[in-house]
Parts: sequence; C-alpha cells; structure tokens
Amino acid sequence: HMNEIQELKDRRDQLLKEADQLHTQLVPFEAALENEQSIGPAQERELRDKYNELKTRFDARKHEADLLDRKINRRETLINSQSLMAGYIEAMNTWKD
Repeated sequence: HMNEIQELKDRRDQLLKEADQLHTQLVPFEAALENEQSIGPAQERELRDKYNELKTRFDARKHEADLLDRKINRRETLINSQSLMAGYIEAMNTWKD
C-alpha cells in the first residue's frame, strides 16, 4: 500500500512540476495580451491561441494533480484507520488472556 501511495505522490509531484513549467511559459503571453495596444489583431489571435493551448495543458495537470491528492488522502486515511483497528483488536486480545 505504501509503495502505491508513493507512486501516486511521485506522479502528483511530476504533474505539479510540469504545471509550473507551463505556467512559466504562460506568463509572457499573459503580459503581451494585457498590453494589446502594442500588437496587431493577427498577432493577438496567434498569441491568444498559444496562450489558450498552454493554459489548457496547465489546467489539466493542476486538475489531475488535485484528483491524485484526494486519492492519496483517502488511501492514507484508510491505512491509518486500518492500523488503528489492528491496534484495537490487538489490545482487546491482550485483555482476554
């Protein structure tokens, strides 16, 4: 179970790293689009397309990382409650002797 959780965490961290890199690429496009008087309509369309493409990939990674995060939390909670139960059962068996 622990290996599985570690794999999920590694995958999540990888996604967040990729999201970070995509965000770094997004920033100059954001800046250029906000300063639209310096660009023509054709260039703006091109920038917006590129921006949207990067943004979509960024959002997808953030979303997937978020889902993995929830899955990790559920698994960890489950493992904790299972080991808690095992502890209780062991304690009760000790009392019986």
